[in-house]
Amino acid sequence: MSTPAAQTPAPVDMTEMKKITQFVYIVLMAGMAGQFMLVTIAPASVAILCAVVYAYIKRKELKDTWLESHYRWMTRSFWIGGAVYLPVATIALSIFQGLFVDLQPMYAAMYEGEKDVMVLMKLAYESNERMIFFSTLTMLGVFALWWSVRCFIGLYHLRKNEAVPEVTRWL
Repeated sequence: MSTPAAQTPAPVDMTEMKKITQFVYIVLMAGMAGQFMLVTIAPASVAILCAVVYAYIKRKELKDTWLESHYRWMTRSFWIGGAVYLPVATIALSIFQGLFVDLQPMYAAMYEGEKDVMVLMKLAYESNERMIFFSTLTMLGVFALWWSVRCFIGLYHLRKNEAVPEVTRWL
């Protein structure tokens, strides 16, 4: 009884894969841009997740090719951003906003006898909405800039038909 011969994988069309890789980078950048609009947060998040899942699948298929580093770069961008930057940024932003929030209008209302928590929270928010908005926007802007730079670095090396050097670096 003979055993079936090991099947060799079909050769990968690198020109086509380069186009697809470029498209995945563009999806990642567009997904980040979509995070800044309330209407597009959900579809942009889904697009980013699909791109990252695709990158994991292709990373294994493109093992030992120069394109493998691009897919490792994409997945690392996702994890560095999502598992490191965003939680640290959220904590830093919470501390910053907690230190600089103006609670005087809320305290004044409490002193006058206001007991409704929703009214008190509204007073605290209204007196600080600009600071909250701009500090949050700044933190998200720094993240979006970092994300975009990583995508542009990947696209730069992709355009030159070369692997991303030092895939393990943070920028």
